[in-house]
Amino acid sequence: MCYVKATFSKDQYERAFLEFWTAAWEEGLNLGDPQQLASVYRRHFSEQEIAKILQAGQEVKWKAQLSSHTEKALSYGAYGAPWFWVRNSKGQEEPFFGSDRFHYMWQYLDIPHRDFEVLERGHKL
Repeated sequence: MCYVKATFSKDQYERAFLEFWTAAWEEGLNLGDPQQLASVYRRHFSEQEIAKILQAGQEVKWKAQLSSHTEKALSYGAYGAPWFWVRNSKGQEEPFFGSDRFHYMWQYLDIPHRDFEVLERGHKL
């Protein structure tokens, strides 16, 4: 994804990034498997682009960049996924870990949202 971010548009990168979350967390795909990885890339990239992306993943430059990003995240205290380091409009920074913490992150960032709500039994959505 380091190569994708550096090579393709912001929109393409963000769509692919979100697709990886869906593939890993909702579909249970093994993104370490080159065939499954390519199947996810096919959702947004041509076969020619996929070949370049997969080749870049084997290159020292991109492996080093991934290692650097990983080391930086670990230095901030990252220990799992999803883990986010965010900066709010006041310039304050804070880490957030876990999908059950998104509402705290949104509150910290002043992003309008609805908190979780418990509904009556039998309530129709």
